[in-house]
Amino acid sequence: ILAENWSGKVRFHSGIDGGVENTLVRRYSDLDNHHLEQVDRGFTGEDMIWLQAETNQSHIRFAAAVRTRVFLGNRSFDVEREKIEKEDYVAQEFEIELEEGDEARVEKIASLFCSRDRAIAESLVEARDLAGRARGFPGLLDDHVRRWSHLWERCRISGQADSERTMQILNLHIYHLLVTVSTH
Repeated sequence: ILAENWSGKVRFHSGIDGGVENTLVRRYSDLDNHHLEQVDRGFTGEDMIWLQAETNQSHIRFAAAVRTRVFLGNRSFDVEREKIEKEDYVAQEFEIELEEGDEARVEKIASLFCSRDRAIAESLVEARDLAGRARGFPGLLDDHVRRWSHLWERCRISGQADSERTMQILNLHIYHLLVTVSTH
């Protein structure tokens, strides 16, 4: 956020909603759309929220942890946070005061694990640990770009086709395969 021609307070809300339901498809409206049972939720330190839930039929447990940091310019900035906790929801709210010309950045890094992930001790432990030690956004973006570059070197389809559009469509399907059958 760049305060180009104003000064004032900006309020942020960062949360994890474990009460989501599958209600947007009409043909599913007669089905039970409540699929999650909450296990636990809470706060770690000043900047992390987390929630753990379990699917109510297959009992797959998953955990999400979110680290939210505030930067003024390039410096990390501590803010007073209001903690919000409900049965299936956890969040934090905070305000920052900006003067004209100030530049603020809010960085929200999320980590998600489930009980079916390989080589983990427990989903909540892993989610909080990774969110807590994750690099900042610039470092994560560099890693992301590098890894996708390696994947495209190995997996993209190139050659001659009837049109450039055909190649785009083929590579779109390759992309979908890569994100659906991820090694992670």
